[in-house]
Formats: sequence, C-alpha cells, structure tokens
Amino acid sequence: MAPGLSRAIAVIPPRRRALVAVTTFLILLFLGLSPSRNRSPFGPNGNPSLRILSGSGYEGAIVDRTTGLHRGHNKAKVLESFSNPYGFINLVDPYAGGVFNPSILILPDACGEGQRHVVVARGPEKYEVINGEDTRWESVLGCFLTPMKRAHLELPYLARESELETLKLPAKRKVEYLRCHDPIYDQFIGPEDPRLFFTNDGQPLLIYSQTGRSPNICRAIYIIDARVVIPGLEKALKKGGWNPPIVFTEQTDLIREGQFNIEKNWAPFLGEKDELFFHVSLVPQEIYKWVPGLTLRALDPAPPSHNCLTEIIGAEMNRVKFHHATPLLRVTLCRRGECVPDIHNTVLFGIIHIKYHPLPYLFYERRVVTWNVTSPYEYLSVSKPLTYSGTNQADPIFTVAMAWDHPTDRHGLGLNHGFLDDVVVTSFGVYDYGSAYIDILARDMLSDHEICTGFGGYKLH
Repeated sequence: MAPGLSRAIAVIPPRRRALVAVTTFLILLFLGLSPSRNRSPFGPNGNPSLRILSGSGYEGAIVDRTTGLHRGHNKAKVLESFSNPYGFINLVDPYAGGVFNPSILILPDACGEGQRHVVVARGPEKYEVINGEDTRWESVLGCFLTPMKRAHLELPYLARESELETLKLPAKRKVEYLRCHDPIYDQFIGPEDPRLFFTNDGQPLLIYSQTGRSPNICRAIYIIDARVVIPGLEKALKKGGWNPPIVFTEQTDLIREGQFNIEKNWAPFLGEKDELFFHVSLVPQEIYKWVPGLTLRALDPAPPSHNCLTEIIGAEMNRVKFHHATPLLRVTLCRRGECVPDIHNTVLFGIIHIKYHPLPYLFYERRVVTWNVTSPYEYLSVSKPLTYSGTNQADPIFTVAMAWDHPTDRHGLGLNHGFLDDVVVTSFGVYDYGSAYIDILARDMLSDHEICTGFGGYKLH
C-alpha cells in the first residue's frame, strides 16, 4: 500500500475504518455476483428471437434494435434510418417551401446518378374567388433528386437535381349541378395525393386524386404513366434499358360500380400474373382488377364487414377510420439469392393509416400489413404501430409511398419485387409543410407482427 494512503487510513477513527471496509466488501460482492456485461441476453438461453435469426447475419443490424428487452413493453415500434448515422428521418428538398406529401420512386442503378430518384408531391394551393366563391387550385409537382450529405454530421438528404415542375394534369371547375355532396370539396379543383409505383416490367405509374369528370362524382382516382408528365423520366429509363410500352397515355379516371362521390387513397398492386389491381377499401376489404376497356371489376362483390384488421384493432373500431397509405410491394421472405421465390414464401406488404379523429389533434397511426400474394389476397398479418425515429406526434405524419432502394430484375423478377435484406425507402409528409423519408431494411418492417386468424402457422421469417 502506498505510504500516503496508509497515513490517510491511519487518521480515520477505528469505527469508521470498519464501516468503510464493510461497505467496500459489499460493493465488491455485488459486482462479482452481477451478470457479466459481455454475457449476451440473446444467447442460447436468452431471447428466442435470436434463435429465429441465428446464422442469418442480422444480429447486429436488426436484433439489437427490434428485439431488445428494453423495447418489449413499448406500444409502438421505432423504425430507424439505415443510412442516417443517428437513425433519424432524412429530409427531401429541405429548401422547397410548401411542398409536402412526397412520393419517391427509385430507378434502377443503370439509369445513372442524378437520375435515379424521382419525386412527386403536393404543391402550394392557389386561392381565387370565382363568381363570389372560394376556389383552391391544387397542383402536383415533380422533379429528379440526388442524394447528398450535410458536412461534418454526414446527415443524408435528397436535393433537387432538376427543375421542380408543375405536372400537366389539367382539371376544370365543376358546374353547379355536378357539385360535391360535401360542400367543402367544391372549393378544391385539380390533382392531389400523388403516388408513384413501378410495374415489374418498368412502367412508372402515377396514381392521384382529381376532380371528377362524370356526373355525381366529385373526386375520382386517376392514373397516368409518369413518363408522359415528368420531363426526362422516359429518357432516364431508356438509358437504364427500360422502355416498356406506355399504356396510360393520358389522365384515365378509374370508375367502379358503386362509385363514391369522393374517392381517395387507393393502393395499387400487382397480382400473381402481374395484373394491375387496386385495393380500394380495407374494411370491408374491397379489391378491384383493372380490365383494359372495361375499367374495374370487383374481386369479391360482397366482402364481409369484419376481417383481420377489425379483430386486431378491436375496441378502437368505433373511433377510427382505415386508409391506405402506400402502394403494395412484393417481397420474398429470405435474403436475396438464398431461396427461390414462389407463392409460399412471397407476400405483398404495404403501410396503412389508422386515423384517429376527432381528438385534440389529428393523428395517423401507421402499421405494416401483409397480404397473400395470390387471389383473393387475404390479410396475413398486421404489425405493431410504427413511429419514425426523429419525429414526434405533435404534427401529423402522412405516409405516402414505399419503393425498393435498388430495384432490379435479377433472378428473373421485376422492379416491384424485393427480399428481406433489401432496403425500402418510405416517403412521407410532415403535416402540410414538409417532406421526409426513411430507408429501412425490409426485414425491419416485417417483424413484430400479429398473425391473422387462420394463418397461425404462417411465419414471416
């Protein structure tokens, strides 16, 4: 013992020296009996989630974030950005004021840097008074984006690569006898809520809400090939070797039997033979197939009023509304190259909104839902509520679209198809003033799900 330390102890009264010795002994005993910090809680006798993931190479990337014991009692699952060093959301064109609810589509790598990221979004409204009535002209904007990082902090964001264009999607003000059932909608003229998605053969389709053209239809859902309205998109896809025929050469309104006066937020997806379908309603589950020349045909003319969503939401049903958020993607439940995709290991998945309103403020709860990849496209599972790291609930977060980060036709698959280890870019609006995105491993989105009744033996991993 050092002389200085011996002298310091010698001056302490005997009773206090005994108290210090006992206290020190108890502290050392406690530390000795505590579990080692190097002993993983996910070992062979620990959390069973690792046994599912063992040997997959995902332990560091996923398990520690999504199955840690400290997250077990959280109501919501926090999704973290794959590319952001802090896990936070990333901004889209942060200097464009009044542009919100973005839908980002990512082109194949062969299209080249600066031409891989395409965005459409809602633009600022233009107010007018026409014949003494308030009129709000809606608009959809579009351009190419390029990935950037802020100096020092290395925070990713998407900056404008080309001019932000107002897309040519003209609309006319409706005459008085064709007005909306809800008078508030008489003010709104023009396109809104745009969403981009790829078909497997590379058609970049744009779906949006627009002023109706038919009697008794206030607002309808329209579709058009984005190459028709976004300057440079057709050229960029051709550069990458993608030049499928343009099927929707002009604004095409999608009219179904029993059409509502106001239609919003349909989710397009591809069927088992790559046919174009639209998931129109979540409860009851209404799906329509697009038939060239015949518009839409119902998959089930009389769907049941209760389904997996009503079972899982349960007691909350009397104060919520269900809305689609994103188009649906196709995912095979293995890592790329580790299995052969088929109808038994592949599902459709997308994000839905559960809208709580009225409340002290509007709130959209987000959940990932999976569907069977074959007709009649039953619900398979529903995730826990989701929140994006770096957001709060003070402002409504409105999720718009999902897209594969590096779409490819490798393995004979199309641009709408991915695997568990592929990254999904999810884009969303922050209230009605900002745009952001988060990039997430598909596997992150497909964990913490409740399996629907009748599919108890089904596993997403």
